[in-house]
Amino acid sequence: MASSLPVYQAEHLSDDTLPGEAAPGLAEVNKALMEATITEHGRHPYRYGIATINYKGDTKGAGNAKLRKLLLSLLQAQIHVPIVFVQECPWIDATKHLEVDCKYMYEGVKDEAGIIWDSEVFDMRERLNPKELIPYRLIKPKYPHLQSCRKRMCICRFRLRAQRAEQRAAATNVAQKTKPKLSDFIAISWHGPHKCSDDKKHKIFRDLLKFVQTLTNDGQTACIIGGDFNFSIDNIDQDIDDFPGLTIPASYSSKTIDYFIFTSNLINVRDIEPLSLNAEPGGVFTSKDIEKAKREKNKKEPNKLIDHRPVFAVLDLGSPNPFS
Repeated sequence: MASSLPVYQAEHLSDDTLPGEAAPGLAEVNKALMEATITEHGRHPYRYGIATINYKGDTKGAGNAKLRKLLLSLLQAQIHVPIVFVQECPWIDATKHLEVDCKYMYEGVKDEAGIIWDSEVFDMRERLNPKELIPYRLIKPKYPHLQSCRKRMCICRFRLRAQRAEQRAAATNVAQKTKPKLSDFIAISWHGPHKCSDDKKHKIFRDLLKFVQTLTNDGQTACIIGGDFNFSIDNIDQDIDDFPGLTIPASYSSKTIDYFIFTSNLINVRDIEPLSLNAEPGGVFTSKDIEKAKREKNKKEPNKLIDHRPVFAVLDLGSPNPFS
């Protein structure tokens, strides 16, 4: 069973880590490691790992679908993030098809967008139906370009379980300096359209941001969108600038189409990192694993089994973005 401690918990050095002559300084080293986790954002019990993953992949070749299920199960089991924004999930309930712990729950729209969450960490207060939130009579005047995309989003309202937060705080064995600024937030998984012009994508994206502003009462409610936008960051820089209070966290590439957007005056999203599925530093597969996959699964490399690199980040409920 993997540790349920917060993300980025400082790891202490064991007695056999340092050579004999350096052992007396071990306590000081461990103290420094713990102190290094103290930042202006407050204690890390209120930072939680999140991810956005497009589940679609190459369906050709014997065994690919089965191997993709295994890969997605391994990702969920090993990364232990309590919220995953999912796109193009082929199942009504992903948790019934993946080998995951029973604490994980799922809500979503088949083949479009969904959210997996750890029910021991977050309580889903309600799922908000886009068809009810933006019915046809309201779409045309307010969000005319979002009408055809209502099925492309999954919207859930979550609350941090108070008891779980206290347990995480206690697990650090160090007194907290701050409490989380909030415990409730809206999470939106979004699968942007791809078979349309860039001009159309701009209009849909801007309507999405207008909708989020309305949904959050102009940023008074915390919200995070994670998804496959099918529109790179460098294409929407100007659009996002027109919506104060909504921020895209610093990314590893301006060309990526998988990213997060959040209400920066209330929360923060930090430490964006794509996960490599190749045999390279940071990858989850060894060279031996990949060679075996090539031989047994129609010579498909792991990164061909899903269309996109999963992107991971840290959701900080303890503080707003410092640059908001």
